[in-house]
Amino acid sequence: MSKKLLEDTEPQVAATGGEVDGMVMALIECASDSNDEVRKAFHIALRDLGRKQPTLVLTSCEKYLYDHKKLDLQHRIILIQIMRDVVYDAMDHLKPSLATRIVRLAADEMTYKQEIMKDWQSAASSLIVSIGSVYGDVVLDVIKDMFVPGAVPHYFVVKTLADFAATNAFAVVPMLPEIIGRCLPMLGMVRHENMRWVFSVAFSKFCDAILNYTANKERAPDKTVTIDRFSEPMYSAFEVLHGVWLNTKEFRLRTAVIEALGLMTHILSRSKLPGVLEKLMPSILAQFKGKFSSDMLPLTQGLCTVLDASTKDSDTILDPQLDYILTNLHPLLSFVPSLNDQ
Repeated sequence: MSKKLLEDTEPQVAATGGEVDGMVMALIECASDSNDEVRKAFHIALRDLGRKQPTLVLTSCEKYLYDHKKLDLQHRIILIQIMRDVVYDAMDHLKPSLATRIVRLAADEMTYKQEIMKDWQSAASSLIVSIGSVYGDVVLDVIKDMFVPGAVPHYFVVKTLADFAATNAFAVVPMLPEIIGRCLPMLGMVRHENMRWVFSVAFSKFCDAILNYTANKERAPDKTVTIDRFSEPMYSAFEVLHGVWLNTKEFRLRTAVIEALGLMTHILSRSKLPGVLEKLMPSILAQFKGKFSSDMLPLTQGLCTVLDASTKDSDTILDPQLDYILTNLHPLLSFVPSLNDQ
């Protein structure tokens, strides 16, 4: 495994001293049986044991992964998935020290290979996000350290941060100014479209998290956080996504960018919005020309988000573009779908 994991202190099983200790390790050893039904039975058994002895099961999996660095990939994935399920079931019994070790282990698993290996990396990512539901500070500390200045982070580091923001806005939003500050210099360095896509999705979820946080401020840990705090950095991101990334020929990336730009309009300052809309509305409406399919749903959602932001509090900011907007929307509204349209 990675150098960092190799240098960590060797984990120890939190044994109970009973027969269950050996039972858990035997189940872990056989968790990757060739028979689907047997694998499922082992998974269920370990999860059930994890509800009663979560520390034993988690430290046993941790120890097994550490001791078997050349373990078959499918076996690694299964053990990570079991750890995720045990964490989900018994989060209230997870000690901070163990949570920290598991997050670091999962981060190592997730980034060991630079290329995308979805099943492995998704399992590790979901384990991190699951722990973040309670130990948000632990997850943030580990993830922030993986944003190294001058280098584009791993795809799944960005995805994990985005998913974490979506599931625990109260933990992430107070730290978002620092996180966005680390992301902004990277946007100009990103060349691969899959990385542009995941950054676009991340900024969508950042905006959603900010809106969720400020809408529920009575439950927020830091009640001084306001949308205004994010307006300037979000505008810097908007300029890159609209001015550069939206020009791609890749439709999937364009839809992700449109969704992100739409949500950004809720974060940008009202003083900047007229100039933004003057550029953004033609860019969005141009995406609808010459096509009508289910693929347009994200585009429509992005458009609706912009319209919602621009008409907030009965604002008439769109008046100068109203004829242009209605002229372009009318053919879509009067379109008669066929039976082949999904």
